[in-house]
Amino acid sequence: MDYASSETTVMPLDLLREITNDFSEERRIGSGSYGKVYLGVHQHGKRIAVKILYDMPGIDDEQFQNEFNNLTRLRHQNIVRLVGYCHNIQEIQVEYKGKLVLAEKTHRALCLEYMSNGSLDKYLSDECDRYDWQTGYGIIKGICQGLKYLHNELKPPIYHLDLKPANVLLDENMVPRIADFGMSRLFRDEKTRATNSSLGTIGYLPPEYICNNLISNKFDIFSLGVVIIKIMAGRAGYFNSANMSSQEFSNVVQLIWTNRLLETSNLRKAYSEQVKICIEIGLSCVQEDRHKRPTIQDIVDKLNATETECTYASRNDLSLMCQIIKDDDLEELRELSSIDYRIVYHGKWRGSDVAIKRTNRRCSSDRLRNEFWNEVSNHAGLHHPNVVAFYGIVLDGHGGSIATVTEYMVNGSLRTALWKNSKSLGRHKRLIIAMDAAFGMEYLHHKNIVHFDLKSDNLHVNLTDPRRPICKEIVGYVCTSFYLKSMPWIAFQKIGG
Repeated sequence: MDYASSETTVMPLDLLREITNDFSEERRIGSGSYGKVYLGVHQHGKRIAVKILYDMPGIDDEQFQNEFNNLTRLRHQNIVRLVGYCHNIQEIQVEYKGKLVLAEKTHRALCLEYMSNGSLDKYLSDECDRYDWQTGYGIIKGICQGLKYLHNELKPPIYHLDLKPANVLLDENMVPRIADFGMSRLFRDEKTRATNSSLGTIGYLPPEYICNNLISNKFDIFSLGVVIIKIMAGRAGYFNSANMSSQEFSNVVQLIWTNRLLETSNLRKAYSEQVKICIEIGLSCVQEDRHKRPTIQDIVDKLNATETECTYASRNDLSLMCQIIKDDDLEELRELSSIDYRIVYHGKWRGSDVAIKRTNRRCSSDRLRNEFWNEVSNHAGLHHPNVVAFYGIVLDGHGGSIATVTEYMVNGSLRTALWKNSKSLGRHKRLIIAMDAAFGMEYLHHKNIVHFDLKSDNLHVNLTDPRRPICKEIVGYVCTSFYLKSMPWIAFQKIGG
């Protein structure tokens, strides 16, 4: 077989035996129609999932090569990634008509990234109490994004044909990855066709396949609907949906989840509406007439719209929770820094020194507006001696600006202090600064906040007032885009992937 053009790692059979303890039962983490899956642990601790394919009729070298080529194309955050493969032919002695003869035994394996939280299947329960709504919604959205990638973004598209909770794996952050579509792909398919092949799993098969063996992208949509309903209503809840009208079932599911929501008024209402839309999407996916089922693009668009509503509701709630400071009550003394559409000033509010960070509301960047509200969301509820205090927000700033008002640290950033006062910063004071920064970070981590941009510019110091902590951390937005982080301060693991 020719794999020379692939960047995927070749995994020798002896290596796979070594890292799986010779495919021991203790390392077996799953099995399916086409093979068994084992946990492989390299000497340096890296874990992978090793799927050994059965040596069975119907899976020949040509099909394996075709499937391998398909898998190497897949690059998406909601698709399990192929990291290696093995194709090994051994000559073994077998008994044939009473004699020992030489025969070829083919070992085929696909090596995939390991998902530490296992399959979605083990998290499903009738009470749906093993995850909160935000986690459940994130799983639904992630599966839909992965399916959209397979159906719309790949040319030609790939139809999974066996989407079910057991084939949705969860990483350490409960982010879903679609798996096991590879073996289904061994059966070549077109946009719509009839097949005599046995596909999928009972309970997730659409009526047109059961009755007429028809395959299309609506096959996956039906399976997706079953998965969504089970995520939201549990295993028993899915079967109960057949005993009541769609409207009644939708109302019951919405009420159950709404009663569990802990958010404040506006956001709770928005999440409740999101629950309703998600269960309605699930029900629309399992309609008997495949032409009435939505496309995956329709589904993702609806989900995105609910997220927009939740964002607006969250901002309204933050406005109610935060101190609203009138712009006329602020006095700007001098500009401290400027970047993009944001300017930071040293100012006065109620006779006290404050830092005023203004963002031009009329700027065209959604990213900057989202950063503002993300910063407010992260910072407003924090109270710690080593975190810069948050005082409030300004919504009526001059020129249409919006602003945050926070504690002012008289000596500015640690970077500036090290540059201007390097000789006066003795070993003892430097140690206190390091300890203060660590105390602040410990508090943020206790609040499940990851700073993502900790550096000397975001550590501000007070070197003049002995009654106050020397070092405090500035908490801005939680950075999610790689290019927003400062390169010299990024962990090498992140740079290396």
